[in-house]
Amino acid sequence: MNLLPNMAIFTVYLGIIPRFMMGMQAEQQSHYKGVVS
Repeated sequence: MNLLPNMAIFTVYLGIIPRFMMGMQAEQQSHYKGVVS
């Protein structure tokens, strides 16, 4: 088991997941506003 690739993958996930979550939230909020208005 090589630690370095795992660390790189982990860092990439840490970079992607918050953006993905924020993108999902923004999409849901805009969708919600569209439904409400």
